[in-house]
Amino acid sequence: MEIGIFLPTAGPNATTESIRAIAESAEAWGFDSVWTADHVLLPVEINTPYPYAPVYPFKGERVYMEAATALTYIAGFTRRIRLAFGACILPYREPVLHAKVLSTLDTLSGGRVILGAGVGWMREEFEALHMRFEDRGRRADEHIQVLRALWTQDEPFFEGQFYHVRGVRFAPRPVRGTIPILIGGHSAPARRRAGRLGDGWHTAYLPLDQLKSGWDEIRTIAKTGGRDPDALQLTCRIAAGPPFGMGGAAKPELPVEQLRDSLHRHRELGASHIVLDFGIARYPSQEILRLMKETARDVLGRG
Repeated sequence: MEIGIFLPTAGPNATTESIRAIAESAEAWGFDSVWTADHVLLPVEINTPYPYAPVYPFKGERVYMEAATALTYIAGFTRRIRLAFGACILPYREPVLHAKVLSTLDTLSGGRVILGAGVGWMREEFEALHMRFEDRGRRADEHIQVLRALWTQDEPFFEGQFYHVRGVRFAPRPVRGTIPILIGGHSAPARRRAGRLGDGWHTAYLPLDQLKSGWDEIRTIAKTGGRDPDALQLTCRIAAGPPFGMGGAAKPELPVEQLRDSLHRHRELGASHIVLDFGIARYPSQEILRLMKETARDVLGRG
C-alpha cells in the first residue's frame, strides 16, 4: 500500500517555503506521493454544507493555490514522488486545455501524475464562476471522456452535450499511455461515476463502514458494466494528526498505534493508496514536518 501526504496549498501554510520543505521531506523520508486540493475562488459567504467534515477548514482563507501550478513547481525539485490531485474539480476547466496541462506535467515529470477528479460541492463557488451548479455531474462525465480520447486516440473524437472534439491531433500524451483518473466524492452519483468511468475511487475522511459499503457498490457497478473490478484503485485520505478529526492540541503528539490500526483496517478493505492529512489547516509547518518524520520512522519504517 502506497502512502502519500496532503500538501498545504491552502491556508496559513500555503507558502513557497512550507510547500517545498514538506514535498522535499516527503520524498526524502520515503513517502510515495503528494496531493493537492482544488478551488478557484472562496466566496465570502459559504452556506453549502461541507461533505467531508463538520466544518470546512479553509473558510475565510484568502490563499488557495492553483493545483496544477503547485504540482508543476514541485515536479521541478523532486525526482520520484507521485504528483496527485485530490481532487481536481473538473467542471471548472475546459477539458481540452486541461488534458494538455495534465499530459505536459506528466511528460515533464516522467509519468508521475495521478488525477483525483471531482464535480465540486460548493454552490457559491460555481455561482461566482458563472457556472450552473446543476450541470456539474454531466460536464464531469464528458470531461473524463474527452481526457481519455485525447490521451489515447490517434485522431481523438468525442461528441457530447457540452464538449466536441474532432479533426485534431494531440501531443504530448501521458508517459504511461494515460493518467489514472480516481473519482472523488461520497455521493451515489460519485460512486456510479467511479464504477462506470473511473480508474478508482478517491475518498476523504470516510468512516470505515461507509467506505466498505461504497467500495463494494462501486465494484459491483464496474462488474455489471463489463469492467474488471480488480483493476480499480481505492485511495483514501485520512486525518493523521491528533485527534482524528478537526481541532487538536497546539503541539500535537502522533497517535502511533491509532494510525497503525487505521492503515491496517484500510488495507484490509482494499485500499491501495492512503493520503495522510497531518492537520495542514491547524498546525504550523514545523509541526507537520515533525509528525511526517515520526510517521515515516515509527509507523512505516521508512526514511
